[in-house]
Amino acid sequence: MNADERTSGCPSDYALDAYLAAGMPAAHPVRRHLETCPSCRDRLQVHAQVGEMFERDVYPATVDAVVGRLVKRRAAWWQNQLPVLLAAAASLVLVLAVSLRVDQNGGREESYLGVKGTVGVQVIARRAGKTFRLGPGDTLLAGDMLRLVVAPPRAGYLMVVSIDVRGKLDVYWPHGGGAAMRVAPGEAPLPGSVVLDEQTGPERILVLWNERPFDEHAVRQAFGQAWGRAGHPASLERLPLDAEQTSFLFFKGTTVR
Repeated sequence: MNADERTSGCPSDYALDAYLAAGMPAAHPVRRHLETCPSCRDRLQVHAQVGEMFERDVYPATVDAVVGRLVKRRAAWWQNQLPVLLAAAASLVLVLAVSLRVDQNGGREESYLGVKGTVGVQVIARRAGKTFRLGPGDTLLAGDMLRLVVAPPRAGYLMVVSIDVRGKLDVYWPHGGGAAMRVAPGEAPLPGSVVLDEQTGPERILVLWNERPFDEHAVRQAFGQAWGRAGHPASLERLPLDAEQTSFLFFKGTTVR
């Protein structure tokens, strides 16, 4: 994977997202830049399509799923604990305090966006002007553009890397690598996009999250240990790293299967 390149005068991904969020006003400086930059107009279209897909398909589904699970768990809890509550009226205040902990695992026993792991993720691809969500085992092509929607369980630090069949690790986010970036809890698209290179074969995306800061050096050290044993992206589902992880395997080919 290679991060998409821009000239020095082009607005950042954050600036494009802010321009969209503001309703694309005519007096906005990004508007003036777009009038003379076809590349950034294409980037803006990708940002808009990802945002529309997120609002239409991802956000409602995840909110409904989470609310549904919480309601079911609360109902099951009361069904199981009601006899105890009746028998322990003297300890009612304490029991009620415990009963308010609807999700005693911090909401992490099931990842509603995750493919395999604890951090929720969806991969959204764009090819020939069409945007679609990527499923496990799907085929992508060189030049396809990817964006990720992630759902960290809590505030913490996030890094996204990819591993190809050559054993090459690239940092997808944050762009430029370095230290993992601070993120807020809840689902949201990551700023920026990635354009796939011409290397064919299986490739794995790893989303890494921790409450404590970590950096690219630690990730590469863990990858070096794991790759020696796995030797293939399909066999490397996680890294020996103190981080919660979600992995996503796809195939990069010359034609769509």
